[in-house]
Amino acid sequence: MNPKSAQAQAFYAEWIALLAPFTAVASPAMMDGVGKMYDGMHNWQDERKPPFSSDVWEFIKSVGPAPKV
Repeated sequence: MNPKSAQAQAFYAEWIALLAPFTAVASPAMMDGVGKMYDGMHNWQDERKPPFSSDVWEFIKSVGPAPKV
């Protein structure tokens, strides 16, 4: 999916809406920490099972910015 497409933007809007409960209470440090944690998913190996793939994470980052708190 092209990150600039309307479909990608709609997907991103849903992603941000799902994050709303977290972003409502998260500090900037928490948001930064979560971003760094997901940036390092490739290092998790079998320690944790991520809720989405690193490809999805990279796609989300290519579509739009992280929510501001």
